[in-house]
Amino acid sequence: MNTIRTVKGFTLVEMIVVIAIIGVLAAIMVPTFSGFIERANNATDLHNIHGMINSINDAYAFDEDSGFYDNCWGTGENTNLGYIYVDNDEIRVSNLAIAKRLQQMGYIRDAEHPDRLRSGKEPCYNFKSKSKIKCYSSVKWCRFQVEFRYDPDNDALKWGITCATKDSSTYTSSEDACDRKATKEMAERVGVEPYYKDLGGLN
Repeated sequence: MNTIRTVKGFTLVEMIVVIAIIGVLAAIMVPTFSGFIERANNATDLHNIHGMINSINDAYAFDEDSGFYDNCWGTGENTNLGYIYVDNDEIRVSNLAIAKRLQQMGYIRDAEHPDRLRSGKEPCYNFKSKSKIKCYSSVKWCRFQVEFRYDPDNDALKWGITCATKDSSTYTSSEDACDRKATKEMAERVGVEPYYKDLGGLN
């Protein structure tokens, strides 16, 4: 005697309910996970900034190498200025001495052969394909610039920081527009002065 089995599947209504539940859970969880990722990226950026500052400070203390702040311009308010600009796919530095130090730190390679030497508004050494570091954050900030000047009163380097967000860039139609709130927060977390100015050496 043959027994006929009836295989019962999900009804269309049940499938719609399951899909709706999954959609609601995804809508709740995705922003949460995105927030976790952004906070981790923020921490990575801050760790890298501390590494850059500490390494160049140490090199200056031992070598007193004025080459770190002898930039491409050398006159006016930009005398004794050095900087490191970082966005999501490149590093730009104001001179070769900084580039060589970044190579020693493992942040870039082939320091003496940049992708190009920018000229005009912002003469600097650009490392794109040769960069091993980037700005990992995308919400709280999306690019930043670490600057230092020689402080003759203390015979040391004085540091400051500027950063931009996608909102500030869109608002001013400039990718290098300073975001004051993000700059203040980053400067406080790093322990340096906020520089409220657009990114780029001559601004």
